[in-house]
Amino acid sequence: MSKFTVSEVLAITTKTRTLYGADLQGLDFSNTNLSHASLAWTNLCGSNLSAADLRGADLRGSDMSTAVVVGAIWYEAKYNNATRWPEGFDPEEEGAVLVEY
Repeated sequence: MSKFTVSEVLAITTKTRTLYGADLQGLDFSNTNLSHASLAWTNLCGSNLSAADLRGADLRGSDMSTAVVVGAIWYEAKYNNATRWPEGFDPEEEGAVLVEY
């Protein structure tokens, strides 16, 4: 996995919307538009996703087990059984969608 800065992540998502498998551990994405971004199999441990817009994002296999997720928008974000969430977080209740692929 590659380590990116927040500004590099935003530049990539503006052009391609994909960060498949990237190491985004510990970055501050608070209030950031990551809607429809491909974040599949990314490491988001310790990242701040508070109030981030993740509508329609692909989160399959991503690890957010220690991320701050308060106030993030999850509407139609896709996840699978390999996606790791913070303890006590219910993705379906927040509007995310479980997918099989």
